[in-house]
This record gives sequence, C-alpha cells and structure tokens, in this order.
Amino acid sequence: MDVNEVKDRINENKQDIEDLAKVIANLKIRIRVLEIGFKKSNFEGGKIKLRRNKIMYELIDKLVVKRHEISYGIGINHKYPNENMVRLTKWFFPKRGKVLDYGFGPGENLLHLLRIGHMVAGIEVSTEARKITEKKLKEYPLLKKRCELYMLTKNDKRLPYKSNSFDYILSNQTVYFLNSEKKIRYLLKEFNRILKPNGRIIISMMSRFNRGCTAGKYVGNNCYEYFADGLSEPNKVYIVKDEDHIRKLFDVFKINEIGYFDNYYCGEAGHHFVVLASKSNSVKQVIVRNNTCLVAFLSKEN
Repeated sequence: MDVNEVKDRINENKQDIEDLAKVIANLKIRIRVLEIGFKKSNFEGGKIKLRRNKIMYELIDKLVVKRHEISYGIGINHKYPNENMVRLTKWFFPKRGKVLDYGFGPGENLLHLLRIGHMVAGIEVSTEARKITEKKLKEYPLLKKRCELYMLTKNDKRLPYKSNSFDYILSNQTVYFLNSEKKIRYLLKEFNRILKPNGRIIISMMSRFNRGCTAGKYVGNNCYEYFADGLSEPNKVYIVKDEDHIRKLFDVFKINEIGYFDNYYCGEAGHHFVVLASKSNSVKQVIVRNNTCLVAFLSKEN
C-alpha cells in the first residue's frame, strides 16, 4: 500500500475519523492506535511494511530452576508470610477475589491469601517448592479446596489461564529471576492479559542496594550475578535502578504507587522496590476497512 492509497482511504472514511475525534474531545481522552498482532509499521520507500510479531519467550530460566531445586531441596522454607505482603495485600487487594501467586515458593504467602478468603492459583517452577507447599496444604483441607497449583515448564510460552481471569496478581521476589528485560516485559504483558479490567498487581523487584548487587558482580544489561548459600553456581537477577526505570518497564500498567521495603542486619541487605499497579480501564473501538484492522484504545485521563 503506497502513501497515496493511504490518503484515499482516509478521505473515504473521513466521517468515521470525525466521529472518533468528537468522542476524544468530549471525554478528554488519550488515544493509542495499535495494530493487533503486528509491530509498529515501517515506512520504506513510501510504502507501509507490516511485520508480524511472532516473538514469544520462555517463562522460565533453566539455571534458575536448577538453583531453586537445590535451595528448597536442602531445606529452605518460610513458615510465615512476608510481613510486607501481609500489609500490602490488606490495603491493595481490599475485596475477596481470585488471586494468582506467581512464584509461590514454599507457600507462605499463598496460605495467607487463602486464610483471608481469596481463591488462589499458584505458579511455580520448582518441584521441591511444590512438595513443601502441598505438605502444608494437607493440614488445611478446607483451604486446599480454594487453591490450584500449576508447574511451569520450558514448553509454556503463555500463562495457562484465559484472558480476564484474575482480580489480583501477587509476585514477591520472583520476576527478576527471569534476568532479561525482554522476558520480563513479555511476562508483564501476560499478567496484563489474564487480569480482569481494573485488576491489580503487587510485584517486588530487587534494587541495586540489595546485597545481591553490592556483594555481586555486574554482568551487563541491568543484571547482576551473586552466590547464595549452598549453591555452586551464581544466581543471575535483573535489577531496577530507580522509579523511572520501573515506570518504563511496567508501562503496560497504570502505576498506582512505587515503594520499597528493606532490611539490613546479620550481614544481609534486602532492599526491594514494590510496584502497585492496575490494568488500564480502556474502551476498545475497532474499525475495519478493506481487511485492515485498526484498534483504538480510549482511556480516561486522571
């Protein structure tokens, strides 16, 4: 399609464009026009070239799986929920709903979510962690009825849930183990897909003030490597530098607040940023002309 043809189509559908402009003016909205299933258009030689986006990333890192199997296998276990997650979920997940605990580990936060009345789905990559969690759930048969666990494998390129399935997503000290900005962005898009409209997320991200950085080694692309107890190979994690970095990384969401929690004692420094965000409440308008599909997302300004 050349530029003149594009102009002709615009003229032919001028009324549609004018109507859409009125909606924008009345609601004081911003508009982003996206091409579904495609990357941004390239203009080459006066023609529009569309490239189909087929990029999908693995949702696990094989070395991370290996290290977590060793860690949980030698007895790492948390008996109590993270106190920061207890406070945050009470405030930011105010109503009972369906929650995904992404990276549930030994199950302490998952059990807390069940105890306060949520329906909970849990995702994990470590079979050892799952064994620990299932053992705990056996002690609470009524809670177990409101919980389902899923093990991610190297074959999973999408999260195993339908779109608009969850009210909330919690992921504590997990996402950064993907140690790749592309993979993390892909996972966040999956989180956005499975969240219901206005759904909320709480995600913690390791900062450069964490011991994993201060005692570790920078290996490029915002990643550090550090050795943990009992491991012969280093952990590799993706670090967020500051709030601006977080906003760019989480740009698929509406950021409600960025905070942090920290501990500094017994030789440990546990600084983590916490991202509280929501799925954007957008109204989708589809315009189809001559087998061309453009989607306009209309969202109210704050």
